[in-house]
Amino acid sequence: NYFNGIRSFYRSAETSCFQDITRNVSKPKFTYVPKKSALSISQARKLIASFGEKPASEGNARDKAIISLMLHTGMHCVEILSANVGDLGTSNDRSILSVRVKGIEDVNMSVEIAAPLDADIRHYLRLRGRITPTSPLFASVAPRNWGGRLTERSVTRIVKGALKGIGIDEPQCTAHSLCHVPATFARLAGDDPEALSAALYGIGPVLPAPDDWDEI
Repeated sequence: NYFNGIRSFYRSAETSCFQDITRNVSKPKFTYVPKKSALSISQARKLIASFGEKPASEGNARDKAIISLMLHTGMHCVEILSANVGDLGTSNDRSILSVRVKGIEDVNMSVEIAAPLDADIRHYLRLRGRITPTSPLFASVAPRNWGGRLTERSVTRIVKGALKGIGIDEPQCTAHSLCHVPATFARLAGDDPEALSAALYGIGPVLPAPDDWDEI
């Protein structure tokens, strides 16, 4: 590697006029970090369906809405955490969510919310009771922070718990794994949010993936 090449050069040159500056330098150690995996459309569909087997509660309704939002739109954790109730709106009779784009200050964009996803979010909000436009779209149910804004660690824990529930317990499968589903399958769905939603919720056919796209 690069470091060994430099060390070899100075060792060979030390006998002439160069001092071996690498003599007491240790080779840096690198920790291998597994590459993040993404979910296949069938895994994403199974993940959403798993919430039908859980008890009806505000926490479970919130978790399903968060995971569905990530799968539908590709939104990152920080973008979901910064969303407020007042960011939900409509445009041309379609539900939209205003998003504060990750890594870009003072830049907002709107994502379209498909009908089944919109129903999930609004069902969750009804369970919460009293909310205002400035309330966080997704709130904590922990006694110490009831109604407060979630943290990124909380969302990570929610997603990892849901993945474990369907038998996916790999270090490389994280909350970020959900973000790649809509980007990859948008072309297969003809960039139609409703078509992707139908596949994810099991109310339409699973979108056909090319043979080399078994996992994305």
